[in-house]
Amino acid sequence: SNGLFDCFGDCGSCLYACCCPACANGEIYQEGELGGWLVGCILFCFLAACHPCIVTGPLRERRGIEGSCIGDTCTWCFCGSCQLVRELREVRGT
Repeated sequence: SNGLFDCFGDCGSCLYACCCPACANGEIYQEGELGGWLVGCILFCFLAACHPCIVTGPLRERRGIEGSCIGDTCTWCFCGSCQLVRELREVRGT
């Protein structure tokens, strides 16, 4: 429900994801019911390049969001912060 460039619709989420992406990923991981907050933070710190496969794909499947692994990977490579904000807004319901 959140477009890629809708990140400025919620400036708090935008600042959070840009200033502390590991914490934002932890929240996404926990609120998306993928695992615990700390696990999400650690995964981001050590496996950020795998984010589309570890977080985005499973989150899309759980929430019934259309998309593909290739699209997720391209989005992550070209605008990772926008992707984090979109996922954060999705799990927060904003």
